[in-house]
Amino acid sequence: MKTVKVEFDTELWIYVPEAWPWKNFANVDQWATTLGELYVEATEASAEDGAVLAEKLRAIVAQRAPEESRFICMADPFNFLFHVNVLYVDSNKKMPLDDLVFADDPSVVRPVELEQVTSPHLADGVRALRYVEDEDGDVGLFAQYAFRAKGLDVILVAVSYETDNLLAALPAIDTLARSISVVRRGFLQRSLTQEI
Repeated sequence: MKTVKVEFDTELWIYVPEAWPWKNFANVDQWATTLGELYVEATEASAEDGAVLAEKLRAIVAQRAPEESRFICMADPFNFLFHVNVLYVDSNKKMPLDDLVFADDPSVVRPVELEQVTSPHLADGVRALRYVEDEDGDVGLFAQYAFRAKGLDVILVAVSYETDNLLAALPAIDTLARSISVVRRGFLQRSLTQEI
């Protein structure tokens, strides 16, 4: 069995646990509350700000789909909090990578920006920036990446209505995307203990 490994900067990203208990945390409430308190201690934020952050973290955990891994960007969590989803499926060589990033999405409000992304661990992939308008007329930005390597199609997605902030975060997201590699499942289990 193959899966993916993500080498991430622990000063910038936080891995979202997928099962509880996890490390020293009995449940999601303890995890989120502790993180909120730690970030208050490290900044000039108020206890109320910490409680709001903790609630946002709980929501990110609750909304995670079973097939996704999530990483939360904590560069400036009180002003711009977002997460990325990482997922993978068995490769479908009949489907171009452009289709995996919805390069032909008819719902976009401006042309999709499609770029090649070079990874040191995976074959060259693609990144699509898609601006999509929702039912309320608000425009969100999807930054979606796709790679194909070692029998897997690997996809990373970041979404935000704070489009300028997400654009500014693209270098960090690019780095996270390039850190992904395909490994044997047993190797990932050993690696997770050391890195996440």
